[in-house]
Amino acid sequence: MAGNMNRISYFTPTRRDGMFVGIVNEENLDSLISVIKDAKGQGKSIVFFLWRNEPKEGRKSVATLTVAVQQDHRPSVDGPSRRPIGTTAPSAPAKADPLAGLMGGGKSNKGGF
Repeated sequence: MAGNMNRISYFTPTRRDGMFVGIVNEENLDSLISVIKDAKGQGKSIVFFLWRNEPKEGRKSVATLTVAVQQDHRPSVDGPSRRPIGTTAPSAPAKADPLAGLMGGGKSNKGGF
């Protein structure tokens, strides 16, 4: 399965509060197209992962976006079985919004997420 998971973009803060910009570079376009074709060919969804980058000297990007084809359910050998990536448990209780405040809640983007 070609292109099962690929990093497609880095995000940097803008001057506008809460707004970040990410670009898919030309060298990553073929990987992104491959993931989309894999998902479409298998009749599956695409899952996006937004990874917060650790602060590092000289690093401007605050997050990285990775894209993957939804995985099938695989029973766990040593523990409870896991749901496929990209699905929710039918009986999962409502949780607080994990992204609430992620973009700074009205604060400057200079500190990242």
